[in-house]
Amino acid sequence: MEYIQRVRAKMGHEKVLIPANAVVILNSSGEVLLHLRDDTSTWGLPGGLMDTGETVLESIEREAFEETGVRIKNPRLFGVFSGPKFEVTYPNGDQSVPVVLGFYATEFEGSPKETKESLKIGFFEFTALPLNMNPSHRGFVEGFLEFRKRGAVYPLLS
Repeated sequence: MEYIQRVRAKMGHEKVLIPANAVVILNSSGEVLLHLRDDTSTWGLPGGLMDTGETVLESIEREAFEETGVRIKNPRLFGVFSGPKFEVTYPNGDQSVPVVLGFYATEFEGSPKETKESLKIGFFEFTALPLNMNPSHRGFVEGFLEFRKRGAVYPLLS
């Protein structure tokens, strides 16, 4: 997050191209872990912006832990998301043009808990996702379901 803060200090609220990630964490019942984000008050997957000096793996592990309190194991790529459909304008006016790497994990350590970035947290069936889900994150979930249906990485989703 330090990197984007430095960029924002120079660019203000203008659109910024940012590498990011999202992770579908599944429990043994096949439900997906979501959290109610403190910045947008919408439900979403754990994930966020990559920072300088991090590998992709370090970034998704850090984000999953910061937002859910669980440590994921063996995350696997299911898709890459980009384009206008995934652009974000945050409540403070910051505009983001992310390239999001979508991962999933079926193994994790710890129990999900609310964190400073999560107002609520819980597992949901794919057929009963919250109505106030972040639109981009709903797109990531749809991409994951398509990946699961095809049985292979579906790498370029827009």
